[in-house]
Amino acid sequence: MSLVTTTVLRMACALWLCDPAHGLTPAQLAWLTARLANPDWRPTVRERALLKTPLLAWCAARQPGSLAIIAQQFEEGDAHVCE
Repeated sequence: MSLVTTTVLRMACALWLCDPAHGLTPAQLAWLTARLANPDWRPTVRERALLKTPLLAWCAARQPGSLAIIAQQFEEGDAHVCE
């Protein structure tokens, strides 16, 4: 996954966490916060799969102008990752 794709997904996740209506459970919130705290974190294929549906749903509801950009990052990331 490219640095641009990783950066865009990290920024989207950070915005998601800042929204009081994020809808995450305390365990999910702790999991994602811990990953974002690591500057070297690049989402694995499994992590992207876990994040994709809820993050895109949040974007559609709260950041619709960003939805296409975020969705494109998942597509590009999936096309470039071999794990």
